[in-house]
Amino acid sequence: ATTLKTPDDKEAEQRAENWYIETVAAVKQGIAPATKKSNSFASCADEAITLYEEKASRNIKSPRYVRELRIIYNRLKPMIGTQDIHNIDQSCWVKVRKTLLADKPTLSEKTLHQYKNAIQVCLSTCVERGIMKEDDKPRFVRESSGNQQDTPRTYFGGKEYKALITALRSNIAKHKRDKTRWIEDAEELRDFVLIDANTGMRVGELSNVRFCDVTIATERDSNKEYLEIRNIVGKRGRGGVCKSYYGAANAFKRCIARHGLTVENYITSETLIFKAYHRDMFREVLKAANLYKTNDRPPLKRDMKSLRSTYICFRLLNGVPVYDVANNVRTSVQVIDSNYAKHLSILTSSTINKSDYNLATDED
Repeated sequence: ATTLKTPDDKEAEQRAENWYIETVAAVKQGIAPATKKSNSFASCADEAITLYEEKASRNIKSPRYVRELRIIYNRLKPMIGTQDIHNIDQSCWVKVRKTLLADKPTLSEKTLHQYKNAIQVCLSTCVERGIMKEDDKPRFVRESSGNQQDTPRTYFGGKEYKALITALRSNIAKHKRDKTRWIEDAEELRDFVLIDANTGMRVGELSNVRFCDVTIATERDSNKEYLEIRNIVGKRGRGGVCKSYYGAANAFKRCIARHGLTVENYITSETLIFKAYHRDMFREVLKAANLYKTNDRPPLKRDMKSLRSTYICFRLLNGVPVYDVANNVRTSVQVIDSNYAKHLSILTSSTINKSDYNLATDED
């Protein structure tokens, strides 16, 4: 039952008639009638955001992830906001998917997956709150969009990587010359690239790393410095250890200085190493250096995820066992083999298969 919120009989009758027509139309379209507010998708989505904001405050979840989750929920509410959370299932997702594609036919499968994941997050939060049981939570069917497992990841080859580093330096010089407000961002981007490409960390994982999570270690035989990163927070939850290659140490020291810390006291700081996420600037650097797309047919796009792929591919081509690579980047041997190893040309290894190969030049 619901109130018509008017003392006027004629207006109440008109509102009741409108409600009836809208409800019948919704049922014919397969949309469940509106439910009480506390169990509606919109209300549960708001509760999910509140819970994730609390997790972000304790560095369990990324603040950026919470912001993106809120944006998606705001787009989903007009579609399914009034539906009872118990009626959210595969058929509901199919309707949401059709609505999204009708509004924007070029929407990628990756973006659609983010919407589906946001719905699943809301359902999982309801389980945490006791609104539904784990066994009652629906399982969404995975849509087939081609053989994604057989698609190679984009990465930077040896010459391309050196061109990227040169482009990043030029980007810094340009902002200094023009005296823009993006000088520090350009410097931070260069160091993010160097650390990511030398650790193979996911973008979200590296964005969540604090100074206190990093130790500057020294290789006993070569006396070269590298990084050991712990308490990693990202796609696989919290935990794990990542060891960098040698090219990350100097970049990390620049990050220390940029925050006004020293090599002696940085370990006590719980501040995030990187202040911002520079995806847009990185894209502009790639385009300016003609590195944004590969030479494949059809061309594939490179982005910040390509830095993780670069680490993996270079390590494999350098003869590092697949298991060791998978362990350091916190994924399975099967994923490494399916998405990276099987697509690497053995001819490529002749140019970089050197035991002292480093993903940074002497200047870095």
